[in-house]
Amino acid sequence: MLLLMEELGELARAIRKHEGMSRDHEYDVELSEELADVQLYLVHLANQTGIDLGVAVTAKEEKNEARFNKRQG
Repeated sequence: MLLLMEELGELARAIRKHEGMSRDHEYDVELSEELADVQLYLVHLANQTGIDLGVAVTAKEEKNEARFNKRQG
């Protein structure tokens, strides 16, 4: 979890740089690499806790869609 949080921080820095809001102009990072790092740590965390991330994401999308449709109806 701590490594995931570190990667989220690096992703935030990459987004700031990508959007031209970087305070550290010498920070050399690729947004795509930081997104990939976050996904890798998230998948690892899911694996360590026995959660099938694909199944969990699909179930959550279905739940969100049902809730959204209920609000619209």
